[in-house]
Amino acid sequence: MAIVPFPPGGKATALAAQSRNALIIRREPTDSVVELDDPLARVLANWRGLRGEGKVPPQRRKLIPEDHLQPVMGFAHIVDCSPDDPMNYLFRLFGSRVSLFGDQGFTKRRLAELPDAELAGRTATDYFNVISKGCPAFHKMKVRVGVRTRSYTRLLLPLTNDQRQTDQLLVCFNPRPLPELGDLPW
Repeated sequence: MAIVPFPPGGKATALAAQSRNALIIRREPTDSVVELDDPLARVLANWRGLRGEGKVPPQRRKLIPEDHLQPVMGFAHIVDCSPDDPMNYLFRLFGSRVSLFGDQGFTKRRLAELPDAELAGRTATDYFNVISKGCPAFHKMKVRVGVRTRSYTRLLLPLTNDQRQTDQLLVCFNPRPLPELGDLPW
């Protein structure tokens, strides 16, 4: 067994040197939310029910978490997207079971405060696209931040205020293996 000495900074420095952040995001058609993503499919059906026949996203005030979000409790964020700069979008609620960042919660924090700049930038772009188009989006994702690696599907659902302006997002996650995305690059 080889003995590898730790660098002068100690074990934490060695771990930081070995791990690199990485990200794979693949956009999929919203209609491809399948049985493996049943929690997201149920939330999408609830969102479509609130929207009705129109094309305008539903109002946030009509969303009742106990009724409409039951399948994704703990795996959902509510994001305030009213700032002009997407990096300043604010997590009004950050899913309590989202573990990519360890025990670090992001409720009442901005996207710019996420611990990885590439992840924050790509997330801001995805959120901005959904807000500006007013249409849902579905993604398959594999992410590594530090020593934590997660794979999950993500559903982004726009919400409107009382003036029918799209200014919030409901972001839902379904953690599951995604072998079709391959391995994360080192």
